[in-house]
Amino acid sequence: MRHAWCYALATASAITRTTVDVGRVSVTYDQHYFDTPVPQPRQGQRVADRSGLRPWPCAVPLLQHLSEATVPALEKALGRPPRVLELGSGVGLLGIGLALATGAEVTLTDPGLPTRFSKGADSISTLEFLRRNVALNDAPTARAEKLLWGDADDLEAFRSAPPFDLVVASEVLYEPSQYAALADTLAFFATDAIIGYKVRHGREQTFFDRCADEHGFRVS
Repeated sequence: MRHAWCYALATASAITRTTVDVGRVSVTYDQHYFDTPVPQPRQGQRVADRSGLRPWPCAVPLLQHLSEATVPALEKALGRPPRVLELGSGVGLLGIGLALATGAEVTLTDPGLPTRFSKGADSISTLEFLRRNVALNDAPTARAEKLLWGDADDLEAFRSAPPFDLVVASEVLYEPSQYAALADTLAFFATDAIIGYKVRHGREQTFFDRCADEHGFRVS
């Protein structure tokens, strides 16, 4: 039984580098907060909303819970470091920290949307931004891959890889229009999932209802 626990303007400011101490590990990452409007490139119907260019509140407490309890227990049960998939990795604080703290094989993911930090500047991929953050840390068991929720090609690229033992995600429930794609993605990987989130609009429970009703997850 599985468990499931655009606009086109951004604002401009400098990229800042931050190091956060979480338990026994320190995670370094670049982040970006926008202050003045910057036109953003469009990729099909998608425009980077820049939500993944900064850390969100649940990342640190979820990292503490996973690294101190969940992943060690899973490793003991499996007899090897778990293979963990993170959805919506953003700056990578959760996934990188989990790899550093536990030695788990962590695959961080991002949809790889183009984003521009200042007017007239060349755009870079949000996946490249994430990969740069992974490279800032000595985390040999962490890597970043492209995954747009619900995208058949992106999901198919994972089919030949060894199955994941756990899926984790932090703060991925802020946009209800993405719930169907997120639920479909969880169902594709068909394993236990732990999602940390802050209640923002009261519709978060509808996501878990969808997972249970449409995909047979047991939610707790």
